Amino acid sequence: MLIPPDMIRVERGKEVTGGPETPARFHWCVLAYGICGVSRQPLSDACRQLIAQGVDARRAVGRFRAGRAEPDMVSTVGAAASVSTVEPDKGIVHFERYRPFGDRVRKVRGTTP
Repeated sequence: MLIPPDMIRVERGKEVTGGPETPARFHWCVLAYGICGVSRQPLSDACRQLIAQGVDARRAVGRFRAGRAEPDMVSTVGAAASVSTVEPDKGIVHFERYRPFGDRVRKVRGTTP
């Protein structure tokens, strides 16, 4: 695989949670931009933070595991930031449009925001 020299590296670290009934969460870091986190979807979450820092959405980005020279996944920052992974029936994992958590919360009548 030909990796662009300016590809942003999202380093996926160790699994920190997970189990038969709990989705796995992983440490991740983008050392070149000084950001790190813990997430079920490290590439997408890292890209959302990169967009917030003003990184060009057209930049190439890859998710790398420790010690590997080739990425597991590649995308552009904008495309990866725009999706979430879902597994609605504990079956096939697929992508859907990203919606911030606040967009998924239903307002209860009579409550204040």
